Amino acid sequence: MELDILTLLQDSFVVQKVEKPRLAGSGELVFQPDFPGFAGHFPGQPVLPAVLQMATVRVLAMAIAERRLTPIETGKLKFSGMILPLETVHLQVQMERDEHRWSTGFKFFRDGKPLARGTLIFVEE
Repeated sequence: MELDILTLLQDSFVVQKVEKPRLAGSGELVFQPDFPGFAGHFPGQPVLPAVLQMATVRVLAMAIAERRLTPIETGKLKFSGMILPLETVHLQVQMERDEHRWSTGFKFFRDGKPLARGTLIFVEE
């Protein structure tokens, strides 16, 4: 199921920019109303679940790192807005690598207003 979700997310996501020396990137997301991630969350008013927002961060982080990454922990997370069907949402990611881990700061925003931000820690698979 994991690979299916990552593939579905990639289909809804356009990586706009990857800056290799800085380990940074950005992308644009537009989820269609029939995106399976909206199923049951919530009936009549679909909202992209936070866990799928984090999976989207993983997709961009893997594009930047050019390798498969596995999340192992979260830092401080803040969700201040909803991601709804057909809305254009932007994602920015900044990564730092130490010997074994990738610390990944992220920010989702729409029309300049923050929707979610935080830090995820990944290890290479």
